[in-house]
Amino acid sequence: ALRRNAARQESARVADATVSHMAEVLQWPDPARHPWECSTISLPSASSSGAGAEPFPWDRLAPLLAAAVPAGPPNGEEAEEARAE
Repeated sequence: ALRRNAARQESARVADATVSHMAEVLQWPDPARHPWECSTISLPSASSSGAGAEPFPWDRLAPLLAAAVPAGPPNGEEAEEARAE
């Protein structure tokens, strides 16, 4: 992360201390403790694909992710209709 950050334009860089701190406190998914985390996925970053690698198919993945994420709780009239059912 520090190498990728250093390669950014100066105006877009994050302080090294911030990157290091985030690496220390990052909590990886733990499905044994938090069952909702059992459906996590990891995706490659653009820089991990390597030179000459085929670009990641975000245009195909985005609709699949959107369909897999449940909608939030209904509000307003929708909530009233859901309770009436």
